[in-house]
Amino acid sequence: MLKKMLVPAIAAVLATPVAGSAQPPQGAILQSAERAAVGMALQTGATRNWRSRSRTWAGLIMIAGGAVLMSGKKETVRCTGGDCVSETERYKALVYPGIGLAVTGVLLATVWSDIPANPHVDFAVTPDRIQVGKTFGL
Repeated sequence: MLKKMLVPAIAAVLATPVAGSAQPPQGAILQSAERAAVGMALQTGATRNWRSRSRTWAGLIMIAGGAVLMSGKKETVRCTGGDCVSETERYKALVYPGIGLAVTGVLLATVWSDIPANPHVDFAVTPDRIQVGKTFGL
């Protein structure tokens, strides 16, 4: 038991950083971090979500396809003597894939159809630069 615990204990001791070896933050790094923080504070963060028309329609098509798969029926005709009897039963091999396709379509049409859309241009001013950007979502 001691041999099994010795190696992980040594590895934990060697992997633990020593607090005394940490260097104090340098002035240039601290100033750069402050400038970046000021730049992030100036950016516009108001984003809205829009509903993607293509994702909604794809979800509705998947729901319809799943319904078609779930409603698949198998018809068998049995003939004995001179009488033929037709029996219709649900085709069980397509029920579970149909349910999966319909559930995925519901999620795509409702939850996964929201896309971020920001009609504004991102604008950030820092002491050493001006940053302008635009993000597009599908």
